[in-house]
Amino acid sequence: MKKDDKKKTNITSLIKLIKSNKRYRALFTLGLYFIFFAFVIASFSSNNYQTPSPALEEEAIDILEQYKSLSNYDFEYQITYSEKDEFLTYNFNGKSINETIEFSDENNQYLIKNDLLYQIIEDTKEEIDNKIIVASMGFTPSYLYDIIKRSNLESRTENYNDKRLTKQYVINLQELVGLEVHDQIKMLILTTENEENIEEVIISFEDLNSNKVAFNDLQEVKIKYLSN
Repeated sequence: MKKDDKKKTNITSLIKLIKSNKRYRALFTLGLYFIFFAFVIASFSSNNYQTPSPALEEEAIDILEQYKSLSNYDFEYQITYSEKDEFLTYNFNGKSINETIEFSDENNQYLIKNDLLYQIIEDTKEEIDNKIIVASMGFTPSYLYDIIKRSNLESRTENYNDKRLTKQYVINLQELVGLEVHDQIKMLILTTENEENIEEVIISFEDLNSNKVAFNDLQEVKIKYLSN
């Protein structure tokens, strides 16, 4: 007898046995129900499972990359600095257009181009010297991006009510090329982002004991991006 014929004979005998025996017939029916429900549950679970969106998985990276390329935007700047043992504050509103930064306070208009600071007086530019302002305006998105990529993420806080995410990055200033740092000073970068953009960045400095300090007379820079 061929193998195929033998298999058919065995299957036929099994079917006859199930039909003739109530106990086997009940077990067979129960087995079919079990297979059916297992299939239904598996199908339901498969349909309800959603693979995480690649856009969501890389959201933080995308926002940071987008921030890096930010060049045309309006801003508010608050600069806190030390002068003769007291802390003073500059408040500016302005805009960045490519490589030019235009801003003003209550009384004056300024412009920074090619790292040079000018005061605008009656439509003329007069170069002035103010290292605090130039250094603070030097915290451009591309420069801060480079620092953030080299920093350690120290904390992350999510506010579910207003859908804001706050992250704090820390780096030792001695790790930054081009800075002459004799003391152990940390730079802290606090970013606040919504679902699409980084809205605000606060740069500050601490010693190893987490005490607020000034670096080159600069204590804190707060940047709020009004449009990007």
